[in-house]
Amino acid sequence: MRRRRIIVAGAAVAVILLLTGGYLLFIAKPAPFPSDEQALIDVLNTHSQGAEIEQLLDVLPVEKRFQFVPFVTDEKDYGMSFWVWKDLRWQPAFITYSGEPRVWKVRERDPSTYRIVWNISPESSLSTLELLMIKSRNLYMTDGKWTYEPRVQMDIALSLPDDSYKAMQLPDEWVTVMNSYQELMNGGRHLSMSPFQSLFSTPPFEWGWISKNASGEQVYPVGIRNTNIHLTGSISVDFMMWITEGQLEVAKDRVGSRANSYLASKEQKQYTLWKADRK
Repeated sequence: MRRRRIIVAGAAVAVILLLTGGYLLFIAKPAPFPSDEQALIDVLNTHSQGAEIEQLLDVLPVEKRFQFVPFVTDEKDYGMSFWVWKDLRWQPAFITYSGEPRVWKVRERDPSTYRIVWNISPESSLSTLELLMIKSRNLYMTDGKWTYEPRVQMDIALSLPDDSYKAMQLPDEWVTVMNSYQELMNGGRHLSMSPFQSLFSTPPFEWGWISKNASGEQVYPVGIRNTNIHLTGSISVDFMMWITEGQLEVAKDRVGSRANSYLASKEQKQYTLWKADRK
């Protein structure tokens, strides 16, 4: 009888410890992000490859368990670090010495959590940074039925050096388009990007960026060093391709956040037919 009580008590203690550990790891509120800049720099420099990080430009909260920290090295590289709350401590998950734009998929199946991040030297000759989301048109047949997918081309322009570094949420219009496309692919059910699709199919949306100087000429930032350090597999960061205006569907006569009006009017009928065909 006594032995049975000991076993029951031991099992109860084990359950309590298990629940407490699970709460601390996955539910409990993270500790405040460290405010000691030098301590953070020391952590980053333990993973350095060549240049030493000498200044943190800012700490930008992304979500309660994620922080974006842009930095400058002693060789004047403008880079980025991506921090996560994991194993009861703040730690860098990804470091890049290149500040060119990337897409941080905070929660990969929820585009509303995505952040476009960058860190470009304010001393560069750039005055405009244009970010783009593109989906190529497609035509395919399944079960004897043709399906047409129209092109999507959306963009937003920002001023440099005012926005020389940032962790920007996707524009609402981009999120709406991505969710609508996914809903159509799921037969009208919004399943927010199933794990199967993310693992075994090509993502339909691509990311790009264009940079221009004060004269409106397209130029690539000088001094960007493409060195990346992956420390954990806990985050997803997508590369954004530097593209030329010649790669866009039509020449644009203004900048700003919008879907390409030419394409919208030209393909509205096809898109309606495609949507009806999917139902």
